[in-house]
Amino acid sequence: FSDTGAGIGVVVRDHQGQVEALMAERVSEALYAEHVECLAFLKTLQFAKDFGISHLTVEGDALGIVQRINSTSLDLSVLGNLIRGIRDMLKDFCYIRFHM
Repeated sequence: FSDTGAGIGVVVRDHQGQVEALMAERVSEALYAEHVECLAFLKTLQFAKDFGISHLTVEGDALGIVQRINSTSLDLSVLGNLIRGIRDMLKDFCYIRFHM
């Protein structure tokens, strides 16, 4: 990923599916796919928080990252700090659901 970078996209929809906001960002500091997925989760949560969203459904294909986030174990991997950051940000939401 370091030569070509990666991209993150976020679409915010209301309860009827209407698009409310969009965000796209190039990620040049990503090391590998799971790193990009963690960064995408963080960016999505921050974007939702900035928008004042308290009930959130996150859709994606990062099942491995969701399992790490939902785990009660301490993540000692290279991504551990990002996983902890995501877990901390989840506390800011009244409701959050992951749809994979």
